[in-house]
Amino acid sequence: MEEQTIELILLRHGQSTLNSKNLFCGWIDPPLTEIGVEQAKTAAREIQKHLSSTSKPSVSFCSRLVRTKQTLLTILGELDELSNNEVQETSENVIIEKQKPLVFEKVPTNPSINESGYKFYSSWRLNERHYGSWQGQNKKKVLNIVGDKEYMQVRRDYEGRPPDVNLDKEMEQKQDGHEEHLSGNDEYEFKEPNRCEKYKMEYQFGDVSLPISESLSDVLARMTPLLEDFIIPEIINSENKIGMIIAHGSSIRAMLMKLLGLDATEIKGVNIPNGMPMIVKLSYEKWKNNNYKVKFIDRYYLDPELAAKKAEQVKNEGRN
Repeated sequence: MEEQTIELILLRHGQSTLNSKNLFCGWIDPPLTEIGVEQAKTAAREIQKHLSSTSKPSVSFCSRLVRTKQTLLTILGELDELSNNEVQETSENVIIEKQKPLVFEKVPTNPSINESGYKFYSSWRLNERHYGSWQGQNKKKVLNIVGDKEYMQVRRDYEGRPPDVNLDKEMEQKQDGHEEHLSGNDEYEFKEPNRCEKYKMEYQFGDVSLPISESLSDVLARMTPLLEDFIIPEIINSENKIGMIIAHGSSIRAMLMKLLGLDATEIKGVNIPNGMPMIVKLSYEKWKNNNYKVKFIDRYYLDPELAAKKAEQVKNEGRN
């Protein structure tokens, strides 16, 4: 039997307004900067050259945070223009999970256009790692307070987890005074958006329990079911068997752990820069219970030299 393959285009979103200020972002929901939009357009040009025989991936995925959706829509629009195609209307479906055991369902955000145009899917399971009470805090300030050992342990150790956030205080505005602590909100005007509003569809149609702080191991645990039970099957059953995933540094690192079989030590040296498309090729075969067994073949950046340079910058964030 001839080996069947699929291809994943992985991309960390373009620069956000918090990235530009060197703040821990996590589940805070800022938009892209102008630089971030340009990064998405540059990524689209690289992806278009790579695809050559097809205009764009058959199916795409992003997190529930606006910076990935904005990156995705920018790339899709640019790919249409580069291919001289009419820019298609896009329709977002939120991936809802239900415990029976865990299954995933698609809920259109706008049912009126769900039957036309290009469809993409979003899920909180692709969100950035939740940085707990560090969210909204300046990285260099955190480093100075907790010290290099704890700072790097939380940032890069597989089980490193920042202190839990107090969601009751997330919407409090900046207070007078400049206390040296990590639980206040003196670095940014807001933190995580109100969960009941942001994740209304998940609460209304699904069964979800959202985190207040996460390690990379937590991200891997919540991302893996979505990858195995929804994303991989959707790509396998798509027209050109190419899927694009716009996510975050931590969720992409967790995905690489799963797909490449990296361990907790190996993943420490993996840093994901903004806006640099990575290709992951997999072979697959049908497995029991209509599941698929996948095998890693290859992975590479479309611009490896620039990606390596920018990954080193990510590694040293807060230390410079």
